[in-house]
Amino acid sequence: MNKITHLECPICGQSQIKEKYKLQDYTVSKEFYNIVQCESCGFMFTQSAPDAENIGPYYKSDDYVSHSNTQKGLFFKVYHKVREFMLEQKRGAILNNMLNEESKNILDIGTGRGYFLNHMQKNGFSCTGIEQDPDVRKMASDDFNLNIQPPEELYKLNNDQFDVITLWHVLEHVHDLRGYLEKIKMLLKKDGLLVIALPNPACADVSIYKEQWAGWDVPIHLWHFQPKNIQELLSQYQFKMVDKRRLPFDPFYVSILGSQQRGDKLPMFTGTFNGTLSYIKSLGNIDKSTSLIYFFKKE
Repeated sequence: MNKITHLECPICGQSQIKEKYKLQDYTVSKEFYNIVQCESCGFMFTQSAPDAENIGPYYKSDDYVSHSNTQKGLFFKVYHKVREFMLEQKRGAILNNMLNEESKNILDIGTGRGYFLNHMQKNGFSCTGIEQDPDVRKMASDDFNLNIQPPEELYKLNNDQFDVITLWHVLEHVHDLRGYLEKIKMLLKKDGLLVIALPNPACADVSIYKEQWAGWDVPIHLWHFQPKNIQELLSQYQFKMVDKRRLPFDPFYVSILGSQQRGDKLPMFTGTFNGTLSYIKSLGNIDKSTSLIYFFKKE
């Protein structure tokens, strides 16, 4: 299997990198991976992760909730109810940051099962999706009659055609990080809106779970963006941040998974308790939130 070893920081290009964590893939392989950190800019990334051709099997888990439609158990039932609520919240945040609400051509990269695009389509948006997993792509197309394409089609799309481009917990998975961002810049209209949601390794619950923090999710999470990192990277593509919002339910979801991973006897209880602590701590500093949504426009 081909694995990717980084000799320099993908953001600032400096070669002074050091091991930060040694983490286990709890979901599929049980293998261990190193997360390294740039000593210059502080960016963290997974070392020796499988390359794009070999990463697919690491997503093959019924517990990979964004690709699952199961309603088994309280956890998944709550997850689906929360998702329905957050779809409307996401649409409202997008509309609040759009310059022209009449232009509604949206591209969603990493569509998954298609719930977000289906919600946007019902509310008047013209929708295009990109999804890597062929089985998930087919389910999204069949269930919601959506136009969902494989990742290679991203580079064939016409430039300057989208009013909104969204990546919901996707950029951390992308192998061709700079290629994607360059193409996104070309695809987005001059007054368009780029929306990126990411887990935040600077959050309060990392101090609770450390190596068992579920937001690491190695090896499928390749990049671990703190708020300062994503802003620095996007500025290199002439994007400026215009808004930033927390994903309010993520501290509970991520903490419950973290409690499961470290073997807590009552993970729902301890995870909910720790998630509450994390959420309260983030109220005084949004950059301590478990996950953040960043809104960018071209400079």
